[in-house]
Amino acid sequence: MKIRLGDRVRIHKNGKVEHGTCIDVLLGTSMSTQFYNIVLKNGESRICEENEVVLDANDDEYTFFIDVVPEKNVVIAKMNVNGKEIARGHGHVIHTGDLGIAQATSYAFKKIYDQIFEQEGENL
Repeated sequence: MKIRLGDRVRIHKNGKVEHGTCIDVLLGTSMSTQFYNIVLKNGESRICEENEVVLDANDDEYTFFIDVVPEKNVVIAKMNVNGKEIARGHGHVIHTGDLGIAQATSYAFKKIYDQIFEQEGENL
């Protein structure tokens, strides 16, 4: 998975594991290596190669909220992760009744999926 600014990470170097936050992503001059500027919990800053850094997965901190608003002829869907909106989509109601709402909601979420995949999909 791609490491981004603000991500909490673990550094594995010389048999030690340290925790910190990514504050900068740097591209090596050969354009084939990424480096990360990591601020450790003790305040120190480290430049690390991409093979030394992994996301610090903490499932307790991952929360998501989905907001779906059906209007007269459209359904608007928003996805929030850890309190921040990451994507939104909308779908027009084509069919009548429950089927129309289900179809428009499905399309709105397809658009959300497409946005997220465009941002992160190359790393799957």
